[in-house]
Amino acid sequence: MNWECIMDYKRIYKDIVDKAQMRTFQVGVYTEKHHITPKSLGGKDRKANLVSLTAREHFICHLLLVKMQVKGSPSYFKMVKAFFMMSRVASPLQERSISSRSYFSLKEAFSEACRIQSCGERNSQYGRKRSEASKAKTRETLLRFYLENPSAGKDHAATRAASGKTPRKRKCPPLSTEHRAKISLAAKRKWKDPSYQKRHADSMYKVYHTKD
Repeated sequence: MNWECIMDYKRIYKDIVDKAQMRTFQVGVYTEKHHITPKSLGGKDRKANLVSLTAREHFICHLLLVKMQVKGSPSYFKMVKAFFMMSRVASPLQERSISSRSYFSLKEAFSEACRIQSCGERNSQYGRKRSEASKAKTRETLLRFYLENPSAGKDHAATRAASGKTPRKRKCPPLSTEHRAKISLAAKRKWKDPSYQKRHADSMYKVYHTKD
């Protein structure tokens, strides 16, 4: 019997929320705030749209929100991403698990959601072109690396040829500590720029508030 066809996920979700709204927790009991209508689906960050749930209830509600959406729709991908974000926690108070079959299905949907929301104009690198100076610097770095490690390219090509795999582009050498520090400093300066913060916020708003 296909239980997916006969289970009323909206009713189950509503029952959990209704019971939680009528309940009062004792002091010290661990709870998590949940948006009844998710913010990415138009829900507001207001008291009427918030409810306190146990960690288990919160997990179940987000899984139900996934199943309530039409597969392949923008809202479905948003709920899949939200579910995986809340599942990737390290706190012992938030230990959660799902069956391997459900994980496989949702992992595929999550991968598709990431692909759709990062293609075309939504990709952070869309329309960007590298300057000639940047290209020259990359060439110089790679040349220096292979001059200092003459066997690197040959060993890599020989290994792939022996395994029967087709050649692929070589990866850049590991970044030096100085280079990493420069990247970190540049990123911190960028995030302190109000104009960049606004552009980032506008970009995230477009991603998570697109019409279904």
